[in-house]
Amino acid sequence: MAGVVADTHALLWMLDGTLPDRSRNAARSIAEALGASAVHVSIGSFLDLRYLVDSGRRPAQVIEDARSIVDGDAFTVVPLDLKVIDAMAAISRDAVPDPFDRIIGATALTTDLPLVTAERLHAALGERAVW
Repeated sequence: MAGVVADTHALLWMLDGTLPDRSRNAARSIAEALGASAVHVSIGSFLDLRYLVDSGRRPAQVIEDARSIVDGDAFTVVPLDLKVIDAMAAISRDAVPDPFDRIIGATALTTDLPLVTAERLHAALGERAVW
């Protein structure tokens, strides 16, 4: 596997070191992508983090922590563009009502990469989802 898109939870669990405890398969996929300098993070994850901080569910430091890890050479932050917006139509709003999750899933679709996720996106993306 050359690269992956890591969803918000995968990013948070990478930060706190618990990803291997949650899913060996996900941790292995991330490790392989790190080795290839090919971990992608959707800007949707940063929108999600901002929402979590603003709603008081996460401390503000989590955004800085996430920024510090994606600033590394192995990471690419994938911007929100019209291709991602168009790809959101392929992910049912009924199946995945959270718009940030749909942006993240659409990012995986537009980059043609697997998505490391434990979310509802797993069912919506089928084999493209890794957990």
